[in-house]
Amino acid sequence: MGLAERRAVKHFQDELLPELQRRINEAAGFEVPTEIDWDSLSNGSLAPEYYAETWRQIYFEPLIAGLRDIARDELGQETLRQHLKRIVIQNSDQSYSGSSWSSFDGGTGTLRLDHQLANVGDVAARTEGLIDTLEKSL
Repeated sequence: MGLAERRAVKHFQDELLPELQRRINEAAGFEVPTEIDWDSLSNGSLAPEYYAETWRQIYFEPLIAGLRDIARDELGQETLRQHLKRIVIQNSDQSYSGSSWSSFDGGTGTLRLDHQLANVGDVAARTEGLIDTLEKSL
């Protein structure tokens, strides 16, 4: 990762991530540890000036909307609180589809979001895919 990429990552971490993490926690109804594989997100397939908007649309907006949908009632909130232990965000270049970008490991309580830096505007499809994953796994 070059200097431009490191600067863009640092800007995202310092200026944007705290608010996004607050929104994630608010949507879930509790503090959810979130791990981000910054190296995979800044893998050179995207110019650094597009990181903030692209990452927000690919990973964070669908995550927040999906958690908000699952936690819309007491049953959903309690189920999330009991089972969701951490969120991992990465780009292993394995998925570019909203139906296959999310997985949940019930043994560890890990929600994994793995999506290529493609199909940026498909926020609704990723949200639906995440909701489907959680509803089937929790």
